[in-house]
Amino acid sequence: MSRFDGWRPRRQVIWAVVVAFCAMLLPATATGAPASEIGASGADSGATVVSALASDLGQTRIQGFNKHVATVTVGRTVVDSVVVVPRAQRVVLVKASRPGSSKFVTQSRGHSTANGTFRAVYAPNRAGTWRFQIVVLASKSRDGATAGPRVVKAVDRTAPASVTRVGFLVTSDSATLSWVNPTDKDFTGVTIRRAVGPQAPTSPVGGTAVTDTTRNVTTFKDSGLAAGTTYSYALFAHDASSNFSRATVTLRTQRLPVTGLTATQVTRTSIALAWTNPDDVDFTGVTIRRTDGPTPPVSPTDGTAVSDVLAPESTFTDTGLTPNTQYSYAVFANDAAHVASAATLTLRTRAPGTQAVLRVNPITTNSPNVTVGTSVAFDASDSLPAEGTDLTEWSIDYGDGSPVDTFTGPFGPADILNTEHTFTGNGDRTVTLSVTDGNNNTDTDVVVVHVFSAPTVSIQSENGSPVVGQDVVFDVNAQTPNGTTFTSWQMDVSGPEVFFLSGIGAPAPKLDPVAFNFPGTYTIDFTIMNDAGAIVFADSVVLDVGP
Repeated sequence: MSRFDGWRPRRQVIWAVVVAFCAMLLPATATGAPASEIGASGADSGATVVSALASDLGQTRIQGFNKHVATVTVGRTVVDSVVVVPRAQRVVLVKASRPGSSKFVTQSRGHSTANGTFRAVYAPNRAGTWRFQIVVLASKSRDGATAGPRVVKAVDRTAPASVTRVGFLVTSDSATLSWVNPTDKDFTGVTIRRAVGPQAPTSPVGGTAVTDTTRNVTTFKDSGLAAGTTYSYALFAHDASSNFSRATVTLRTQRLPVTGLTATQVTRTSIALAWTNPDDVDFTGVTIRRTDGPTPPVSPTDGTAVSDVLAPESTFTDTGLTPNTQYSYAVFANDAAHVASAATLTLRTRAPGTQAVLRVNPITTNSPNVTVGTSVAFDASDSLPAEGTDLTEWSIDYGDGSPVDTFTGPFGPADILNTEHTFTGNGDRTVTLSVTDGNNNTDTDVVVVHVFSAPTVSIQSENGSPVVGQDVVFDVNAQTPNGTTFTSWQMDVSGPEVFFLSGIGAPAPKLDPVAFNFPGTYTIDFTIMNDAGAIVFADSVVLDVGP
């Protein structure tokens, strides 16, 4: 027997000899691992025979990892089927780096099968670019391995839920919308669009832009609307990916109301109302309702019906009332189908017995402010005798040392009890009215009037010798005493052409430029008025306008 008889080489030795022999015949790179297999270091494995042998003996690799960029809708998944080599049951992690982040966080955890297969599921849960890694954890006998990144672009194509419980409050020129926002995590706000008429915009760029809210806003007031007009709103709940869901509401703004509601006369049993009607063509009239006490009716059916007054009438006298009683009125303008918000007024009827009532300048300012040297009107016409008799005397003490004016009657309801007085010095004056009726009942009323000096005003042109078409600027210096205010002004121009300019309140120090269209001599007169009944003229300005 040869000394080799019965000797069997070990399998490991035979394999080493074969590998070494092959290494001498092939280039070193021919023995490397496939490009799709990534080892623990993250580099392509297998550059030498030694490393290939080491991989078979224990180094971990991940085969079949897909490096291609994938695009998927948010909520859908991307799946890679990989193999862990050496084939065995290993702990595998799927890690994710969210959009805008560089940190990888474990998204799921599992095990490869006994033959090394693993189903890697990538689940982007919001829009943006994600990166995923597969990580095989190290075991007692083998190293770990990492494959990646796998880029997945997640596209959000799902709109948030629509807003709910859309409501509104309207006036004649505004609509205040309210709603409940959806609870979707990706909800970012509401785009509101508006259209005139019953059809709301169908897209977030249709109609007229109203506003774009943030996610916490649940109300918005849309102003500058037309009265008595139908508007339709679309509320588009949206996310950051421009996905929208739509809710709509149609409303009508209130029609124009009456204005300037006032009582022109109050007696013991009647109240005379007056107001200004709206000027729109749809207006047909007003509905007047009344309640006892301080709270006016809130609707055209609330309280007590007083009257339906057809346009263009703008006055009404409510009779049969109870003396010394408080009443509240609401006047609703309406048209064929719609009602405006109410104009309201609360007042009290006159009490029984003799009553003295004194008013100052009732036709002009109805203000206790008066001007020295200016005639002041005093009116006692609202005074009343006791029932069943007439006023027989009234007198007025002006409180400035001048004689008391006394007037005797009898005076019937149609008589006008008024007089005039001119104060010659500044200061407060207590004016006292006394009235007496046929039963010798008397009553007094006192008004303190404030007597001010007259305001002052001057005007001059900045242009010495203007020509036709040239802008002429006028400087105004107007002063009114403390405690009074300017109410209006007017500039009258006469000459080859005649016109006037006017304004409310105080005049500006520099008036808007004026151009003259014809040559010649012009006279400019300037007037100011204040709340003390003063009417003051500036010295006239003569202006020669050249051709």
